[in-house]
Amino acid sequence: MSLLTTLGVGVLTAVSALLLRELKSPIAPLFTLSGGLILLLSLLPRLSPIIAWAETLAGSLPAVVGETVGKVLAAGLLTAIGAETCAELGAPTLGTRLALAGKLEIMLLSLPLLKELFVRVEALLS
Repeated sequence: MSLLTTLGVGVLTAVSALLLRELKSPIAPLFTLSGGLILLLSLLPRLSPIIAWAETLAGSLPAVVGETVGKVLAAGLLTAIGAETCAELGAPTLGTRLALAGKLEIMLLSLPLLKELFVRVEALLS
């Protein structure tokens, strides 16, 4: 899907969801969620150049760096998608808690990278 098609689907979904909300339709949140899912699935094929570039970059870095960066990026994206979905479905507090949990998970995932960094800095200083 081209960028204009993706934007068109997004705007059409948003306007339709707004109209459904105004009509007090119980399917408005499901419509919004399904529209968002369609948009995400349409973007998956466009990610292949980014993934290829990341694999090339990860091949030139130590294994711990490539794995950690990949996990942190994935955790950040999934957390953002989950938190925004919760907010759209009328549970902003749950979305905020989910974002906090994602940040904590990112901190935990980055510990091996921080350890590696400290080891290298210590080696440079001694």
